[in-house]
Amino acid sequence: TAAAPGSGTPAVYLSVAERAGRLATRRHRIQRLLREAVRLDGRFTVPGYTYHFRVARPPKEDGLEMVSRSVRRLADSLFIKE
Repeated sequence: TAAAPGSGTPAVYLSVAERAGRLATRRHRIQRLLREAVRLDGRFTVPGYTYHFRVARPPKEDGLEMVSRSVRRLADSLFIKE
């Protein structure tokens, strides 16, 4: 989901390399799973920030739980716990 420039809302950009999935349907599934995992996490909502997720390698498992776990680990390393 991309926000309009200067709108103050967070922007999340997703890119999946062809190496991560040779078929477009596979890459789109990875994007959908990643988008849903980011939405469910809720920490990527800081207004004015832009988040870019780039998937360069194929995931070991293809499911929301695995992607959510990866997003949580990433968020834990990026954001300070209050």
